[in-house]
Amino acid sequence: MTALTEHNAAGLMLRSYALVRARTARIATVRAPSIRSVFVLGALFFVLSCGLAIRRHQAFVTGRNDLEIYGQVSWSLANGVPFSTTLLRTNTLHLAEHLALILLPLAPLYGLLDDPRLLLVLQQAALTIAALIIGVWARDRIGSRAGLVILAACLLSPSFTRIALDDFHAVALTVVPISLGLVLALAGYPRSASLLVLAAALMEEEAALAVAGLGLLFLARRQRALGVRLLSGGAVIIALMALVVMPGFHDPRTLKAGAGTRSAGHFSLVREQPVVLVDRVLGRRGQDALVDLALPAGGLALL
Repeated sequence: MTALTEHNAAGLMLRSYALVRARTARIATVRAPSIRSVFVLGALFFVLSCGLAIRRHQAFVTGRNDLEIYGQVSWSLANGVPFSTTLLRTNTLHLAEHLALILLPLAPLYGLLDDPRLLLVLQQAALTIAALIIGVWARDRIGSRAGLVILAACLLSPSFTRIALDDFHAVALTVVPISLGLVLALAGYPRSASLLVLAAALMEEEAALAVAGLGLLFLARRQRALGVRLLSGGAVIIALMALVVMPGFHDPRTLKAGAGTRSAGHFSLVREQPVVLVDRVLGRRGQDALVDLALPAGGLALL
């Protein structure tokens, strides 16, 4: 009886082992998504976001004024009147309010096709390339399936789609060097990462915030010397551009009329009412930013 029981137990163990091996073999035969899946997902986002952004523009729901301003500035660059615009309230040069130097290499293209929809397409292309950079890096680091999930979470995040569909902003084009710099920083190439993000800051002054952000990343990774340099450098760049360079292009006629510079006005509001900064961080805008960053990728963007 004992021998029979032991025989049955051994047979049960062998059958269980065979079932486990068979199931493992079936799982192993399921092919992981190829690298083409990453580019197919990126291409799908590009086509859909371009179509939606253009339809919104044709329906007159494209943001407020930025697409119109950047369209006129791009036209002026393509026609030999650099950075001129008639759409600002207190300036005739766009450089007085934004140092959007990223528009310079785009001027010849806009001269061939002077249509504001071109700017929307270029913005979607920049966002798509940035997401693909992150997706390819994630695929190499954590596997093909998980990398595809990260890419999808990036493309479908509220902040990403809001940028893609709301309007056009020149700073959105800097996401390509910023994302590539971030990937290089995480891959262990801090100097190349720093140069790319600094280049982004020269393309548009608001990208200097990414320089400071990269400095915080290096500080968190215990690369203190480089982190401090980038953090302080980002602060210096944005202060220099906002308080020295851009005011130099301000229309002197409006200054004589008593109107302050646009860039200084943002800082004066914070100086006069510090509670505004606290409200921006802890109020509705801060909550929306936290939801946009934390929920879509399970907090990955906060790391």
